[in-house]
Amino acid sequence: MSQEVDMVTLGFLVSQYQQAKNKENVAKEARISAELAVAELIEGPESGQRSVRLPDGRAVVVKRALNYRISPRDITSAIVKIAGSRAVHLTRPIKTSTKYELDIEGYDWYRIHDRQVFEAISDHVVVTPAKVAVSIKEAKK
Repeated sequence: MSQEVDMVTLGFLVSQYQQAKNKENVAKEARISAELAVAELIEGPESGQRSVRLPDGRAVVVKRALNYRISPRDITSAIVKIAGSRAVHLTRPIKTSTKYELDIEGYDWYRIHDRQVFEAISDHVVVTPAKVAVSIKEAKK
């Protein structure tokens, strides 16, 4: 099912896409710069938010947050080092969670090799189209 591509139209659309993408990048940089300047003007807590109302009625809310990364092994070692034998009674400040994801390769394997199992499990899988991605590489000069 080979389909001829209208190169003139494709070239025009690719140019439009690239121009829009460039404008988007410039706008994003300007937005981030303005956002940082606004956040610098409105002092607030290290973690939390502060609101300021402008004379024209617009409200500006600046939210700040902290991100945390941990090493569970190192935290456990530190507690044992400090608390010694009491460590078994101390609760580590660590949450654990289990995330279930579909193994797409395994799912496709059943689709190809075992239709009965595939049909049984596919009733419990919701499939929706992902966003279409377009990328363009500049011509080498």
